[in-house]
Amino acid sequence: FSDKRVEKLFMKNKPKNVEYLGFVPQEKLIDIVSKAKVLVYPSHSDSFSLVILESLALGTPVVAYRIPGVRSVYKDLDAVKLVKEGDLTQFIQEIRKIYEMPKEEYEKMINDKKLIQFLDEHSSWEKVALNELDELKKVIS
Repeated sequence: FSDKRVEKLFMKNKPKNVEYLGFVPQEKLIDIVSKAKVLVYPSHSDSFSLVILESLALGTPVVAYRIPGVRSVYKDLDAVKLVKEGDLTQFIQEIRKIYEMPKEEYEKMINDKKLIQFLDEHSSWEKVALNELDELKKVIS
């Protein structure tokens, strides 16, 4: 938390079944995210979110705010549910939908061809840079 007041408010109001872990070493973090049913990503500012990319690469879908940077990168992926910024009701609904999704539907979502292709295209910084260059060329042309 960048603001201690926000942290205190969060801790005071977090549901009992939510555990706040704080900083987690990378090895433990990979284990936690790969076992999670959904990653909750309530960031209000971001661009190319590596957190979302890493979560998807570990087979964990994401619910995030529909902020410009995140939307521009992840909008076409079924495994990333984007909700209006600040709409906690919709945020919770999307989390619940994923959490309660039948196993077959969940597996179809995280094994989607479009997602696999996206992950392949973003599997190295060189590929990411070349994709960004292609996007810039489209804008300039």
